[in-house]
Amino acid sequence: MQAVLRSALEVYRRQRFLDEINAGYAELQADRRSWQEWTTERMLWDRTLTDGLVAEPKDRYGKARPGKKRRR
Repeated sequence: MQAVLRSALEVYRRQRFLDEINAGYAELQADRRSWQEWTTERMLWDRTLTDGLVAEPKDRYGKARPGKKRRR
């Protein structure tokens, strides 16, 4: 019973989190000037992804994977 309750609370917590994020974006979009500033800044940051550097492989949790060790 406790596991079911714990799981339900986690689902509820995540849903509230996403609802608050969505409400924040809706509020930001309602103000045209703020929304334009935000999209302009986002586009500037997106350009940093084309810096020519090779991305390091990441594990499923977003952490850099350690390099393979070579045998001698």
